[in-house]
Amino acid sequence: GVGIAAEITTAIPTMSWSIANPSSTTASTFNVQMALYGDTTFSNVKFSQSINHDIGAKDYTTPIGPLTGLTYGDKVICRIINNKEYTTISGSVLSMVAISDTVTFKIAANTINTY
Repeated sequence: GVGIAAEITTAIPTMSWSIANPSSTTASTFNVQMALYGDTTFSNVKFSQSINHDIGAKDYTTPIGPLTGLTYGDKVICRIINNKEYTTISGSVLSMVAISDTVTFKIAANTINTY
């Protein structure tokens, strides 16, 4: 995405997102990834958090961090990878991956600084 979606003011921010269709299995997972602003390919993920899908849930939240090594004014990008697994009628497992749009956040507090 272009522009700043929000400011991060804590070392352990809570990320929130929604999915259109609720999950029917807990075998699927979300992986929240955060990288430095210039790393648009997420080749060096700095912070990540994985959580399982909840059956019937559309809305999710998870803390990520602690965010260390960042200072006031730094920008980070974040995306969510949805690793979906389905069991077919024949019993085999079908895996699919969906990647969200990238969102930019600005570090807006010095409390994240590490010395």
